Amino acid sequence: MNTIVERKQRLSTSRGPIAPVQLAHVVRRTTRFDELVEWYCTVLGAHVVQSNGMLAFLTYDTEHHRIAIARLPGLTEQSEHAAGTDHIAFTH
Repeated sequence: MNTIVERKQRLSTSRGPIAPVQLAHVVRRTTRFDELVEWYCTVLGAHVVQSNGMLAFLTYDTEHHRIAIARLPGLTEQSEHAAGTDHIAFTH
């Protein structure tokens, strides 16, 4: 089992940065599911790979998905100044 010291050694600044190869994907949570899917398709030239009305996977290249749009049960509209990104993933 790793100790905290061992983990910190692996993350030591002497290792240098570990830059990602590329952006893997971005996941957005929204109450405006259809509108956001359409927006990314229009702006990025993306297309829907898979969608069930609650989760849509979009891509604009050979990756399965670069953007996922999620409509979660009970999600409420946020103020226009609230953040909405669920997560961003990078390929290493």
